[in-house]
Parts: sequence; C-alpha cells; structure tokens
Amino acid sequence: MGMKRIKLMKFLPIAALAVFAGVRTSQAGSDLETVAAAKSNLSPSWSFKDINGTTIQSTDYKGKVVVVNFWATWCGPCRLEIPGFADLQKKYSDQGLQFIGASVDDGGIGVVAEAAKKLGINYPVGLATTEMLTQFQAGDLLPTTFILNRSGKVVWTHVGGVEEGDIESVLKPLLAEKTP
Repeated sequence: MGMKRIKLMKFLPIAALAVFAGVRTSQAGSDLETVAAAKSNLSPSWSFKDINGTTIQSTDYKGKVVVVNFWATWCGPCRLEIPGFADLQKKYSDQGLQFIGASVDDGGIGVVAEAAKKLGINYPVGLATTEMLTQFQAGDLLPTTFILNRSGKVVWTHVGGVEEGDIESVLKPLLAEKTP
C-alpha cells in the first residue's frame, strides 16, 4: 500500500457507505458531536515498532483509554493537532490515557523521529504497518484519529484535524469509566 499523499477518490466510497449506514462523523471546523465509530464493534489488535525500536502493541494498553492517531510529517493538520495531543497525554496519563502516533511516512523512521522531537511528542510514535491500517480499517485521509475505550473497542473516530478541547470533551467521560 503506497503511503504517499492520499487521494480523496479512494475514500469517497467509504464516506458514502458511512452516510448510508447512518454513521455520523465529525468534520474539521464544525461543532464536535459525540460520534459513533464506523465500526462500533471494532476491537483492533495491532502492533508496530516505535522510533526507539520498541514493539508497541494493543495488549500493552489493556484497561486504558487509547487514542491512535494516523498522521504524516508532511501533513499540515496533523502537525497542528499534535501539540494538543501532547498536552492531553501529560494532563491525563495518570487517569489511564495513552496516545499512540502511527505515521504513514515513506521517508523512514528517521524522518518520523526528527518530527517527533520537533513537535514535542511525549507518547509512543512509529511507522504504521499495513496490518495496523487494516486492523483499524483506516481510510486514506489524514489525520485520522480513533479512540478506544478501556475495553479496547473503537468508540469514536475523526477524519481531519481535531482541536484539543474537542477531543478532550470526548475523552473525559471515557476516562471516568472504571477499568473493566
């Protein structure tokens, strides 16, 4: 699967299907609504190597609220939302929040590591694998963000940049839930 700039035409059938199925998704620049993920029963099992070569996998975060963000170093909206993600990671990590950055860059891990340092990313970040993209049934638009509840189910998805306050409003009730 090519990971260069993403073409809108590949995503249109998925978006049409989501509308047909009655799935509401939030849009960049609009008022955020609590949205149902396109695959409400999706419990992705994933793994990839972070910029330090450590294997990161879904089972490492059992019982946590996990935010998986698919992004790229060349993606403007991605770079704009990351500082807010880093703030939220710092603010809520003791309550069981874990952000994961999965880059789709073709430039290799060095490019991602350099960007992570410049952007102040304080959570695990690495190159997304094809298997990871498949597990999340991720489309071709960036950024795309998935929130998994403490049981590991996708409960929210967002295509496009998201404001820190908007994602925080989705996270707070999930963080208040007891660990299963």
